[in-house]
Amino acid sequence: MDEAHQRTGRLIAFADKDGGNYWLSPKALHHIKHDNLIHDPTGFIEAVFRNTVAIVKSRWHPTRELYYYSFGKLYRTVVVDSEDRRIKTAYISDAIKGGEVKWVSPRFMN
Repeated sequence: MDEAHQRTGRLIAFADKDGGNYWLSPKALHHIKHDNLIHDPTGFIEAVFRNTVAIVKSRWHPTRELYYYSFGKLYRTVVVDSEDRRIKTAYISDAIKGGEVKWVSPRFMN
């Protein structure tokens, strides 16, 4: 997303693997890009939602879910709020964090 989109305050829509919509705010986009050093946040999020291998409910926040996409020995992770349907953050993780597993891809289990 370019700087003009950030200034307008528009939300960016993303669809998860089941077609559910989540929204990315300019503030969250800035955080992902500048604090978590994800060069292309929208591409990163799209890849996770398109190739999700697991969805885990957060142990720390009752309405947050973590979507994981495996690449090599690492995971792209997108954290969403299931109530307000907002993307909170995205980052690289070295493991799927503990919590209630909501869904796992059959191809990931093989």
